[in-house]
Amino acid sequence: MPHTHDWLPALDDSLCYRLRWCTLCGRAAMSGAVAIWEGPQRLAVSYLLCPSCLGTDSKRAHQAVTRKLHERYKDAC
Repeated sequence: MPHTHDWLPALDDSLCYRLRWCTLCGRAAMSGAVAIWEGPQRLAVSYLLCPSCLGTDSKRAHQAVTRKLHERYKDAC
């Protein structure tokens, strides 16, 4: 049986790379808000919002991500 801890550095590198881009607009984001979206049936997705997408209404931005991710992963749930 393979050791699962051997995969952790590769998974960590992969996840960190993905979180360099805004989930809503796709622009590079060196800073912003990182959060977890919890979908149906225990699906969890990390996402990043750049300062531009966060704008002045972060609640609305997070709701937009919820809609986008629900649509994207509805068949996976």
